[in-house]
Amino acid sequence: MGSSLRSRNFATLYYPDSTNFQDLKNFLENLHVPCFISPLHDSDTLSDERERKPHWHVQLIFEGKKSKQQIQEMLEGSNYCGIETVNDCRSYARYLCHLDQPDKHQYSIDEVVELSGANYQATIEIAANNTEACRNMIEWCNENHVLGFDQLVDYAMKERSDWFMVLHHGGIMIVKEYLKSKNWRLQKIAEYERTVRNNEKDRN
Repeated sequence: MGSSLRSRNFATLYYPDSTNFQDLKNFLENLHVPCFISPLHDSDTLSDERERKPHWHVQLIFEGKKSKQQIQEMLEGSNYCGIETVNDCRSYARYLCHLDQPDKHQYSIDEVVELSGANYQATIEIAANNTEACRNMIEWCNENHVLGFDQLVDYAMKERSDWFMVLHHGGIMIVKEYLKSKNWRLQKIAEYERTVRNNEKDRN
C-alpha cells in the first residue's frame, strides 16, 4: 500500500533478537499513544510447519488519521519491522492472541500489555454491542430532535462512555450517514414548503 494511505490504526512487529522488551515498552510509553503489545509469539508456525521466528505484534491506536510516513518517523530508531494499516481495530486486537484462529496457537489475553490508556478487554468486545449501541444512539437522536453529529458526540463523551467507545472504534459511519440523510431530507421538505407558500402568495 502507498505511504500516503491514512488510518487511525497501525501495526508493526518487533523481534527479541533486535529489541529488548523493557526498552520497547519504555519507547512506546514515551509516545503517549494508546497501544497494545501482544504476548511473545513464540509458538507460531509457517505454512510448511516450520517454526516462525519469535516476535511481538504492536498495535497503535490514534484519535485522528495518520500516514505511514508519520508512523515511520514516530518509530524511527526502535528497530521495528514493517508497518501495516489496520482496517478493523477490534479484529486486529483479537489477532494479537489468535482469538479467531483456532488452528493457531492461542496466546493468553492476560499477557497483552496495554499502554497509554488502551483497554484490551473492552476493545476485543466492542463489536458484540455495536449494533444495539448504534440503534440506541439513533433512537436518542430522534427522541431529542438531535440533527448534529457533534451534539451526539458531546453527549456521548459526557454521559455515555459506552457509546463514545463504539463511535471511536468504527461505529461512526451509520449514525453519521443517518443524521446527514435526515438533515438533507428535512432541508428538502422545508424548501418544498417555502416554494408552495411563495406560489400561493404569487397567486393571491
